[in-house]
Amino acid sequence: MEGRSIQIKEYTFNRPGAEPTFHTVLPAPVLVIEGLFVFHYPEIADLLDLRIFIDAPQETMLARRIVRDLEERGYPEEVVRYQWDHHVAPAYRAYLEPYRDSSDLIITNTQGFAPALEVFVSHIQSLLSWKTVSVSSD
Repeated sequence: MEGRSIQIKEYTFNRPGAEPTFHTVLPAPVLVIEGLFVFHYPEIADLLDLRIFIDAPQETMLARRIVRDLEERGYPEEVVRYQWDHHVAPAYRAYLEPYRDSSDLIITNTQGFAPALEVFVSHIQSLLSWKTVSVSSD
């Protein structure tokens, strides 16, 4: 936001011996911040110009998690279901879902994200062209 580059450390989920790498984030006219808890922390949420909530039915989220955790993390389905029932779903209801209706845009992602991404990109492009026009006309 200050127009300078920053370094961020890679998140190495459940890889205890992995050496995280650092990535450079360059300044840009649009900064997209994503993450599960970006709306929960006021010091982050108050900085956002546009709040987008990506939603899906609970059964779709669970089915996707089972596939991901099996393929990428090697977790058996019963472990994933236990985590879902005892940790993931309760945390979703407490820390994520309350921000759904206060978002500027809710995207339902049941069949894929491509159509919603096109809408988002088009919106950002229109904002950038508007800012360019208004800056040049001053």
